[in-house]
Amino acid sequence: MRRGLRALVIVVIALCVAIAATRSLRAPEPRATRGDVEDVPEPPPLEAPAPLEAPAPLEALAPAAPQEPIAAPIPRERARRAGSDDPCAQDDGDDVTERPSITQVLDARQSELAARVRATGASSELLEGLRTIVTGGDAERGIARIASAPDRRVSGFDHAAAAALHLGIAAFSEGRLRDAERWARRASSLAREDPAGPVLEALVAFRSDDEARAREALREAFERDPEDPGVAWALATRTARSEDVELALRALDVYLAEYPEDVRAGRMRARARQLAIVLRGTTRRLRRGVVVRAPSGLDAAVIDRALATVDEALDDAARWTRTTRASELLVVVHPDAVAMRAATCAPTWSGALFDGSLHVDAATLGGPEARARIALRHESLHAQLHARPGGARRAPYWLDEGMAQRFSGEESAEHHRSWATMVRSRMWIPMDSIAGSFLDIDDPTDARLAYHQSLAMVRYLEATRGERAIANAIAEIDRGTSPEELLARLAPELDGARLLGFLAD
Repeated sequence: MRRGLRALVIVVIALCVAIAATRSLRAPEPRATRGDVEDVPEPPPLEAPAPLEAPAPLEALAPAAPQEPIAAPIPRERARRAGSDDPCAQDDGDDVTERPSITQVLDARQSELAARVRATGASSELLEGLRTIVTGGDAERGIARIASAPDRRVSGFDHAAAAALHLGIAAFSEGRLRDAERWARRASSLAREDPAGPVLEALVAFRSDDEARAREALREAFERDPEDPGVAWALATRTARSEDVELALRALDVYLAEYPEDVRAGRMRARARQLAIVLRGTTRRLRRGVVVRAPSGLDAAVIDRALATVDEALDDAARWTRTTRASELLVVVHPDAVAMRAATCAPTWSGALFDGSLHVDAATLGGPEARARIALRHESLHAQLHARPGGARRAPYWLDEGMAQRFSGEESAEHHRSWATMVRSRMWIPMDSIAGSFLDIDDPTDARLAYHQSLAMVRYLEATRGERAIANAIAEIDRGTSPEELLARLAPELDGARLLGFLAD
């Protein structure tokens, strides 16, 4: 009789674990992602499969194809040699690499827990603790009971840590992030060599828009298992443009050893290598989360002025957009424009850019102070938009670039000449064609028109929607409105003819 009851208990627990695991597969719809520029890509997503929702990804999203002919000159893209050794190579086609996800680590622990529950020979303490957990009893008591079981650890598998992880995954899938984080940390402390706990901590941090905490959790997971390609890939995508670029290179070596055919990863490594070269031997300044890394021979006064400008700009950008100030930003000062283009694949006309870090060349900073200030404030606005909670949701490029110009005070006689030409020749870039990247445009004249029209569109929003126009636009993006739909939500009446009329007034 007791033997039959024991078998029944095992079956019930196994069924409960399986049901809980199945329930966790029903993840919420993934949030909108921030698209990147193919020449200056954002970190790719963690590409989580089912049981958990992936954290906010910054993978490349190709801009929608134009629905009408381009009235203005069609931007000409730079031709690049394909190949993983060329950091600026274009993809030959769609990226079809099936990359491993960090959630596979969690899948493996849940599967093994269910399998071990079904196995014979489990102690009564272990079965009692598992039954308490899967039937909704006192979870703390259940974990304590499993931790005291004589068969808590079997062949390197820690049942207590796996059970805590199970509770954390269930909480995460239900949106209870504090509980998920608590159980993830418990799992981390119970099994100090297992990367699964830190992996769940990273997922919780991403869902909470805490990029810094997520990076630290991924770093811990990688230290615990430096051979897991999924953990390595996730870490690399979050550190390849940071001061931790040397760590990113180590992680990419691990990943590429398993997936050598991944051209995008090879290109990421080539860019990371260029950034690592730039950072070696630089001087470092820090203020309120802003780090400036500059050539050691650059005038200290120039470096300090750049640091102060960016620090002030982030404050101003946060107030203007009504968002929380960026908590961290790396500013990389390159020795010259050639070095900057080698590390970032920036077009020849760009003196500064933001790709997760703010890049500027020494000549721009050492030149006229007003020009340097404009460049730094322009890119700081991009950084602030990216760093805000929900910053993974991409703004269309006309808004992103128009806001950056408005914020940095770039409006000039050159803008006015462009606008006069647009009005006189009845020429404009169709609204559904200006959401894509301007950094793909290699011709300065084509790029100039795209930038100038973007500023005109932002000015139109401010003139017709009032002082809250910009904050309302950001709020609309954060509600999930796509870049292609945003203009229709903000100003459905705006088309080329109306924009020209606005500029003519």
